[in-house]
Amino acid sequence: MKISGKFILKNVGNESMLLPVNNDFMSVKNIITLNETSLEIYTLLKDGLNEEEIVERMLKDYNVDKEVLKKDVSDVIERFISLGVLDV
Repeated sequence: MKISGKFILKNVGNESMLLPVNNDFMSVKNIITLNETSLEIYTLLKDGLNEEEIVERMLKDYNVDKEVLKKDVSDVIERFISLGVLDV
């Protein structure tokens, strides 16, 4: 899976957002706001890491159960796919 190229990452104030590269940015519903975790997952995907590698990398930084983290990463990736952020 890879980043689709349909969105660009922009930081606006303290928020990170994925904005569509086409004219859909005029509609607020097409803007995706990322929290700290989803931003990190997006960045790691953009760097070419797969889901398992992302989990292993994030385990080094967060004090969390591995199974909980795997579910969270999987949920974010599934959401990215459904929104068109990722191509599979």
